[in-house]
Amino acid sequence: MWLVKMLLRLFKNFLTKGRLLKQWNATAISLIPKKEGADKVKDFRPISLCNVIYKVISKLIARRIQDILPLMISNIQSAFVKGRLLVENVLLATEMVQGFNQKRISKRGLLKVDLRKAFDTVSWEFILSTLRAADFPPTFTNWISQCLTSTSFSIMVNGDMCGNFQGTRGLRQGDPLSPALFVIAMEVFGNLLDSKVDAGLIGLHPKGRNPKISHLAFADDVMIFFDGKTLSLHNISEALQEFQNLSGLAMNKEKSALYTADLNPMETTLISSFGFQSGSLPFRYLRLPLMHRKIRISEFSPLMDSLL
Repeated sequence: MWLVKMLLRLFKNFLTKGRLLKQWNATAISLIPKKEGADKVKDFRPISLCNVIYKVISKLIARRIQDILPLMISNIQSAFVKGRLLVENVLLATEMVQGFNQKRISKRGLLKVDLRKAFDTVSWEFILSTLRAADFPPTFTNWISQCLTSTSFSIMVNGDMCGNFQGTRGLRQGDPLSPALFVIAMEVFGNLLDSKVDAGLIGLHPKGRNPKISHLAFADDVMIFFDGKTLSLHNISEALQEFQNLSGLAMNKEKSALYTADLNPMETTLISSFGFQSGSLPFRYLRLPLMHRKIRISEFSPLMDSLL
C-alpha cells in the first residue's frame, strides 16, 4: 500500500509541477536482429525499454491525445487513430493503382516514399511547435516536452548495460506516447502537400479528384498520387525537402520508388532525372500485393493473419 501512495504522490507532483526526474526517463536500448545472421548495425532494430514509472505517465498522456486524434488527423492517415482500420488504406491504394498497366489510360503517377529511420530522426522542437500551433494547452505541451527532452539511453549487450548518453531527437519505439506524436508530425506533411495541390502546383491522380486523395499514410509508409507530370513531381520533391527541413524526417531515395503510366519517351526521360528508382507492379503495401487488378479474397490472407 505504501508503494501505491508513493507512486501516486510522484505522478501528482509531475502533473502539477511539470517536472520529470531524469532517473524515471532512463531507457535501455535492446537491439533486435532484423534477419538471421545479422552482423552489422543496420541489421538490427533498436527497441526502447522504458522505466515503468515513466511508462505509466506516458500512457496517461497518450490516452488523452488518443481521444482528440480523430478530430485533428485527416482520414488519409489510418495508423494509431482510434476507430480507423488498416484495411481502409489497403482498399483505397488498390483502387488507385488499378489500370496502371493498360496501354490506353490517362497519364498518372505514384511515388512510394520510404522515410529514413523515421521514428529515430524526428525533431523534438518540430513536434512541440506543431502541438503549440494546434492550440494544445501550455501545461499539456510542457508534459510532453519533459517526456521527450529528459531522455537518457544505455545499450543492453548480452544482458549488461553499457554507456549512458542523452537523447537529442527522435521518438522511442516502446514509448506509449510515440505513435500519437508521430501521426501528428505526419499530418503536417499531409497539410503541406495538400496546400500545393490546392495552389495548382501538384496535379491530382485521375482517380483522386473526387473525393480528393493526394496521398495515403500509414505511420511512415507513405504513397503520393499525382497526375504523372514533371512539374507535379518537382513540387512533390520540394514538399518532401521542406518537410525534411522542418521535421528532420528525410526520404530515402534508394528505397523509394516511382510508378508511372502513359508517359511518352521524352516525359519518361525528364521524370527519370529526379533520381527515383523506377518501380513496377505488383509491389507489397502493408503486407498485401498491389496490382493493376482487384485483389482476390485469397490474397487478403496475410492481412487477415496480422489482424487475428
